Formats: sequence, C-alpha cells, structure tokens
Amino acid sequence: MGVSKKEEGRMLLGEELERNIREAWLRVRESILGDPDELRRRLSRRRMKSLRRPPRAWCLAVRASDRRVTPAHWVIFPEHAMELGHEEHPYEVIEHEVIIRPHALLRYCRPFWIAAPGEEVVDVAERLGRTAAGLWRARKCAEVFNEMSYRGLGGKRGRPVPVIFTREALDASWGRCGGVWRRWFRRGLSRVW
Repeated sequence: MGVSKKEEGRMLLGEELERNIREAWLRVRESILGDPDELRRRLSRRRMKSLRRPPRAWCLAVRASDRRVTPAHWVIFPEHAMELGHEEHPYEVIEHEVIIRPHALLRYCRPFWIAAPGEEVVDVAERLGRTAAGLWRARKCAEVFNEMSYRGLGGKRGRPVPVIFTREALDASWGRCGGVWRRWFRRGLSRVW
C-alpha cells in the first residue's frame, strides 16, 4: 500500500528533526569546543526563559474542559463541584481541584488511532474529551481527517452521519497528530509510575 509524500512527511517528522539536530552538531562541534568564548556564549543560552521549560510536545496536558474528567475516574474536591443540581450551587459548576494520578494519565493522555474504515464523529469526539462541534475545525480546516457521510448509518434517521478516519495517532491531550507523539509516548509516558 503506497504512502503519499504528505503522509510520509507527517510520519517521519520526528526522525527527520532528530537527524537534522545530530548533523548540525557534527558540523559545528569542533568550532564550539575549540573556542572557550563561543562555548560559554552558547551555554549561557540555557538560562533563557524559553529554554527553562520543556517544549510543549514533551508535556502532558489535561484540558480543564475535557469531558472525560468525571468523579468516576478522577479525584475531584469538593466532590459535589460538578453537580448542577446541588443545593449549594444550583445550575452551576463551582471551582474545584482535580488530583491527577498516573493511571489517569495513562488512560487519557495516550495516543489513539481511529479504526479503519472510520468512526462516527461523535464517538471520536468522546474519546478526545470534546464535543462533535469541537472537532469541526480539524475536520474542515486542518486536513487531518478523511470524512464521509452515510445516510441511515446504524439505523439513525435524518441527516447523513459523518464518519472520519486518519492513519495518524491522535493526541487527546493536545489535539495534534503524528509520529513524534507516538514515539514519545512509548519512551516517556510508559515510565510515569
């Protein structure tokens, strides 16, 4: 089965980036190590604000609006904070704390793939912790998904049911796709314990 240049570029971005960094280091290594002033100047870059934090692609994130954050899988304090029918705060969610444990990170911040030939938008959105409307931009603008609509799918009446598919891994915590995330997950998140 052939892979297009666009798909190949997405899949190999992480490997290509690592290779380019390695090649750049081999090119400048001698000049940097041979000049103490240049070495000191380059080492001082590590104190820059942008380099004191890990790159976003190396971070795990759980969105505050993630619909998968429920008392069933997360420790939420106070427990009644998300109950809309509670007498202390009727019809509103109040400020609360969520304790994030390793098992929750492993369950909700791991890449997942859409099964071929595709899944309903509602089901994919649920797995991403979003609404179906929240996937609209990725479906229409980002060219991430292949989309088809089927009339009467699963016995549903009315409008055709949209079904989406992509070969790339989806990152529920960031909304991005691709090989970098997949490889980082295998190396990093599997060692959360």
